[in-house]
Amino acid sequence: MRHLTIIFCAALALLSLHQAQAKIIHVPLDSSTVQGEILSADEGTDIWLMPLEIDCVKPFCPPDKWDDADNDSTWDPADEYIDSNGNGIWDPGEPLILDHNGNGVWDPAEFYHPYITGYKTPDDFGVQMTFNLMSSNGPPKMGWFYAVRFAPVNTGYPVHSGADVYREWIVDCEPYLVRIGDSLQLETGDMVGPTAQGLEDLINQDPTAEWDPVTGTVINSAFPISPRIIAISTFDPTMGKQGCGIGGGMCLTVGKFIVIFIEEHYGSDMVVRFMETLIPPKGDANADGVINSADVVYLINYLFKGGPAPQPLEAGDVNFDEIINSADVVYLINYLFKGGPPPSCP
Repeated sequence: MRHLTIIFCAALALLSLHQAQAKIIHVPLDSSTVQGEILSADEGTDIWLMPLEIDCVKPFCPPDKWDDADNDSTWDPADEYIDSNGNGIWDPGEPLILDHNGNGVWDPAEFYHPYITGYKTPDDFGVQMTFNLMSSNGPPKMGWFYAVRFAPVNTGYPVHSGADVYREWIVDCEPYLVRIGDSLQLETGDMVGPTAQGLEDLINQDPTAEWDPVTGTVINSAFPISPRIIAISTFDPTMGKQGCGIGGGMCLTVGKFIVIFIEEHYGSDMVVRFMETLIPPKGDANADGVINSADVVYLINYLFKGGPAPQPLEAGDVNFDEIINSADVVYLINYLFKGGPPPSCP
């Protein structure tokens, strides 16, 4: 069984995804090993590994949550206007070229931040949500998911398509590692039937499992870990659908992974309980899975020497003030070498 190590702020977690089973085990930061696996502590310094990649991702991809100011479930960019007086701001009376919510005044883009507005624990833990299937030519909407193909198009592995393999990977595991930043191609056919059939088969693997709101756990499962606990990817709503480039079609960029429990389904729509968000830790600026002095150097190069940006960019916001600057370098140095607090959690 493959083991992948993931950080959740105050704890390290071991995520094992195999044969449609997801297992999350929280371990204190001062632990030197995780069930004999690859983690270790060296001279009191915690090694934090991030979820750069996981396998057994189900072929569902909804947008992450944002602040939907007008409650239309569609992410709205900033309105466009004619700046008649050239002052760089909208003034009442200046004509609007695009008025997304039709209120007659200029509105900025709706706010999205993966750590603030996105799906996260503990805020969303146990929350019941409905995800509806969106056709490949439909617009991204909150609470709707696209059917996607594996492997990611940027990996060079074959991209498998069609109803049969899509349905199979709902029930079982797709075999490819999926990384944050990967491009997943949308299924273009009618996926209503295959989605409904796949969900029905998945639920029938463990029909007695149910969510217990008192304990916040899945109970009455026939398995140690119910196969109805699954990992799916989400995408940045501000990016939306993009051309895949080589191979054509439309793609979504993986922003993070979330873990959900499938309670029931109505055709191709599913009712789920949110369990966990798998996002990179802050501080691992160079995305090598370890927070150490190399990240300090990487941040300095980015800030002052024109070096590459942290991947993802939010990983460089070590003190969680929504700005990447020298204060983050100081914060990281204090954590690594002076016993300061660990990088802030979302």
